[in-house]
Amino acid sequence: MLTIGFARRMTRYKRPLLFDDIERLTALSGRHPVQLVMAGKAHPRDTGGKEAIRRVHELARELRGKLTCVFLPGYDMRLALSLLSGCDV
Repeated sequence: MLTIGFARRMTRYKRPLLFDDIERLTALSGRHPVQLVMAGKAHPRDTGGKEAIRRVHELARELRGKLTCVFLPGYDMRLALSLLSGCDV
């Protein structure tokens, strides 16, 4: 299964672009098994970053059954290293 990882500080301008074309993403998962593993953290005063994380959770719920997508809590550099070392992309 292709594993796509995304781990970083969430801000409005660093949002995960994977979700900008949902149709293309779900079409890819229809032909090949794909899973998204994501982690991130927003600064406490960064409302745009918090909104990006909320949107990722919302899209993960919408994609349930079409694409496996998880968001790992407790983002730090150790989690990022573990996550990205186990991903294909």
